[in-house]
Amino acid sequence: MPFLTKSSEPAVPLLPSGDTELQFRNLLEEASVATAIYRGPELIIEFANPAMITLWGKDRSVIGMPLRTALPELEGQPFFGQLETVLRTGLAYSATEDRGDLEVDGILQTFYFNFSYKPLRGLRERSMAFSTWPLT
Repeated sequence: MPFLTKSSEPAVPLLPSGDTELQFRNLLEEASVATAIYRGPELIIEFANPAMITLWGKDRSVIGMPLRTALPELEGQPFFGQLETVLRTGLAYSATEDRGDLEVDGILQTFYFNFSYKPLRGLRERSMAFSTWPLT
């Protein structure tokens, strides 16, 4: 069941500086968990690791695009609204076995996901991270 939580843990900085930034990006890039970072109210895809790109059935050209442009098949599904709520409230969101329809290899396919959206504090705009594990 989906739920919102307020974390007592300090927010993770969006983009650390110097060598730490490189280590941070390498860690996310190599993670086996599909991870993306979205920026601002337009949900610009700031970062998506290869696992997320594969999950979406897209290529790296989606980096820098608004999420609605990159994944138009999500329109009418709850994901955009959930992300916007996290951005607006600062409350994390988690779900278990939620259905999502994605266009992969040109075919609209149904998947079920365990995922979470977690707010991150950036220097200029509120941002959030998304992690997911596909079930089927």
